[in-house]
Parts: sequence; structure tokens; C-alpha cells
Amino acid sequence: MTSCSHYSGTHSSLNTHLDHASETARTRGAQLLMRRLPRTAGEPYILCGDLNAGPDEPAVKLLTASHELVHTLALHCCDELNAGTFHGFTGRGGGGAQHMDYIFASVAGVRVSEALVDRRLVEGRWPSDHFPVFACLRWR
Repeated sequence: MTSCSHYSGTHSSLNTHLDHASETARTRGAQLLMRRLPRTAGEPYILCGDLNAGPDEPAVKLLTASHELVHTLALHCCDELNAGTFHGFTGRGGGGAQHMDYIFASVAGVRVSEALVDRRLVEGRWPSDHFPVFACLRWR
């Protein structure tokens, strides 16, 4: 979900869900995303989704290698990076669980003021097999 307040410019938001079984498919998906990212100088954009890949895997490295995108959780929640976002409806994201859900923001035009992983139950149930990831972004 993208919500903009007090911002009158143009921005782009992209959301994706990369393949869970094939590293090759995830890498090709990341290559496609890189071609789709806005190339307008200074135009802010957000890329988010379930990449089904950890921070050290090729798909994620490809997305962050250009230094055009910043990983919002890496800026604010370093402890969360090792805890994992996939939990399979168990509520246990640690113990080797992978961090695979991301919100990336363009370096140009966006400032990340907060980011977190929400590990709360909703009405006594897990709303997803992944913990939600949130980021508060400020347009420059």
C-alpha cells in the first residue's frame, strides 16, 4: 500500500512476488524489475515485495548493487535482518528463518525515517505466513 500526504510530485511504486523454487527465476525477475525502475533523475520510487531470497542471494544483490535502492530495514532494524520474515503461520521467524520480504526506496528523492517488521497477532491469528514489513518514507 502506498499512501502519500503532503507530497505534490510524481513517484512510482512497484510491488513483486518472486518465485519460491528457482534461484534462476528470481534472478531473472530481478533483472526485469531493474529494467522497469524509473530512470527519471530525482523521481522517487519504491520497490517492495516477497523476493523469496535472503539479502546475500543473487536477486537481492542485483537490486542493491547499483546503489540506486536502499534496503529500508537495513537502515533502521539491523537485528530484524537476522530474524527472518517468513514464519509459516508459526510466529517463529528466528532460528534460521529467512528474511525475504523487502521495502526498497530510491536513494534519490526518498528519506527513510523508520522501518520495522510487525510480529503481532491480529485478533489471535497470524494474518499471513510472513510477518509484515513497514517503512515510513519522507519525500525530499
